[in-house]
Amino acid sequence: MAEAWLSMLQEMFNCSMCHGILQDPVSTTCGHNFCTNCINKHWDQSDQAEGYKCPQCNEVFSSRPVLSRNAMLTEVMGKLKQMEVSLPPEESCAGPEDMECDVCTDKKRKAVKYCLTCQAFFCETHIQPHRNSEAFRKHTLDDPEIDLPDELCLIHGEPIKFFCWTDRLCLCYSCVLTEHKSHDTAMLETEHVEKRAQLGTAQTEIQQKVQEREKKLEEVLKAAELIKVSAEKKVQDSEAAFHEVIQSMEEASKKVSELIRDQAEREVKKVEGVKEQLEKEIEELKNRDRELSELALVINRIEFLEKFPCPPVPPGDEELLSATICSDISIKELKELLSSLKESMGPVKKCQLLKTTKKGESVYIMRFPRSQKDFLKYACQLTLNPCTANEYLWLSEDVRKVTHSTEPCPSFDHPDRFDRWLQVLCNEGLYKSRYYWEVETVGSRAVIGVAYHSIGRKGGDEDCHLGGNKSSWGLYCSGSSYSARHDKQETEIIAPYSSRIGVYLDYPSGTLSFYSILDTMTLLHRFEGNFTELLYPGFSLNCYGSSVTICQVNQQA
Repeated sequence: MAEAWLSMLQEMFNCSMCHGILQDPVSTTCGHNFCTNCINKHWDQSDQAEGYKCPQCNEVFSSRPVLSRNAMLTEVMGKLKQMEVSLPPEESCAGPEDMECDVCTDKKRKAVKYCLTCQAFFCETHIQPHRNSEAFRKHTLDDPEIDLPDELCLIHGEPIKFFCWTDRLCLCYSCVLTEHKSHDTAMLETEHVEKRAQLGTAQTEIQQKVQEREKKLEEVLKAAELIKVSAEKKVQDSEAAFHEVIQSMEEASKKVSELIRDQAEREVKKVEGVKEQLEKEIEELKNRDRELSELALVINRIEFLEKFPCPPVPPGDEELLSATICSDISIKELKELLSSLKESMGPVKKCQLLKTTKKGESVYIMRFPRSQKDFLKYACQLTLNPCTANEYLWLSEDVRKVTHSTEPCPSFDHPDRFDRWLQVLCNEGLYKSRYYWEVETVGSRAVIGVAYHSIGRKGGDEDCHLGGNKSSWGLYCSGSSYSARHDKQETEIIAPYSSRIGVYLDYPSGTLSFYSILDTMTLLHRFEGNFTELLYPGFSLNCYGSSVTICQVNQQA
C-alpha cells in the first residue's frame, strides 16, 4: 500500500521532459515546473531567433526567462526520497542480476519494463505514467531483459532514437530539435519495424522476379538452341541442294567433254585415213615420174612407143583433194547455255538480308535481286488525276510529277479531292491483270501505294491516309528506312536507300510488291491478299519541297 501511495506521489511530481521525479525543481513565469538541468539544456539547444518556448505549454518568451528555484517543491522532493528510502529493501532495490531503473536517483529499484521509445528502464513506480497517461500510449514497452542501447549520438551523447530520411542519418532528440529540425524524421524503432516488413516483401518480390527471369532464361536458351538446330538443318538442306546442282553440273560437264572428245577422235581418224591414201598416191606418182624420166631418154621410136604407159598419168582419188577437215569443234549452243546459267546464278551470289520489324519483333528476310527485264513486259503508263490532288500539291504539265508546296494551287473544289492529307491518285484504274511502274522520289517522307476509289477524301484521320485503312496499301519512304502499312498494320524495313522504287501489281494472284532499284532490283515488301475493286496508284507527300515523278518505262516483249 505504501509503495502504491509513493508511486502516486511521484507521478504527481514528475518532470514533463525527463518523466522522472523533479531534480532541483525550478518554475517558469508561465507556472510550469521542470528539473533545472532539463530546462536549461532545452533552452541551450533552442533556436534563439524563434524565441524561447515552454516545453509544456509552448508559450514563447522574447528573452530567456530567469528561472526561480521552487523551494516548496524541493522540500517535497526531499520528503519523497526519504519515503522511498524507508521502503523495504527487498521490494525496492534491484538485485545483482536485475536491470536497474533509469529514473531512480539514490537507490536503484528493479526495472519491470523497458520503453523502446524512451530507450530507458523503468521500475514499477516510474512506469506508471506510461500506463496511465495518454501522452505515453504510443510508447512501446518490452520486458527488461534487453541490454541498454550501445549507440549514442556522437555530438550530444544521447541515445539514438530517430532517423532522418533527408540525410539518411540516425539522430538523437537534440539533433531533431536543432540542425535536422526541418528534415523528414521519424522514430527509429517505428521505421525499423516498417522497413523490416518492406524488406521481407521486397525479398519475396525479388525472389519471384529471379524465378521468372530464370524461367525466361531457360526459354531463351532453348530458343537459341532451336535456332541453331533450325539454321543447321537449313544449311544442310541448302548445301544438299547446291551439291545436287553442282553434281548435275559436273555430270553435264563430263558428258559434254566426252562428246567433244568423241567428235575430235572421229575427225582425227578421218584425217588419218586421208593421210594414208594421200601418201600411197604420192608414192605411186613419184614411181611413174621416174619411169617417164627413163622413157624420155629412149631414142628408138619403136621402143619408145612400146614402153609408153597408157594412160601416162595414173588415175587418183580426186575426192581426197576436195575433202575438208573440221578443225573447230562447235559448242556455240553450249556457250549460250552456260552464259544463261551463269546469269541465273548472279542473284544467288548477290542475295542479302533485309531487317523488318513487325509487332515490335525484328526479323531478317533473305532477298534475291531480280532483273528489271522480268517486269518491263508488264510496264504501264500512268498519269496523275488533278481532281484528287490536295490544294498544296502542284502537278507538272504532263501530269507525271507532283511536288509539295507551301502555296496553294489554284483549283476548283471537287468531291474526289483530298482536303487534309497531301495526296493524289492516278487516273488509271488497274484491274484483273499484271502491271509494273517505277517512280523517282526527291526529299523524304513520301508514300507510294495503291487505293480503292472508295478511300476517304475528307478529314485528317487514318481512314483517308494512304496505307492507313482497309482500302489502301502503302510503302512509307523515309531516308534509309521504309515501312509497309495496310489497315493500321505496320512492318518496318531497314534497307539501303534508293530514290527509285519499282511497283509490281499482280491483281489475279492478289500480290503488290515494292522493289528498290539500284544496280539490281531488291524486294522491299510484298502485300498478299484478295483485291476486289479497281486499284488506283497514289502518292502522299509529307515534307515541303519533296516530289514524286512517275518514270517513263517502255514495255518489252
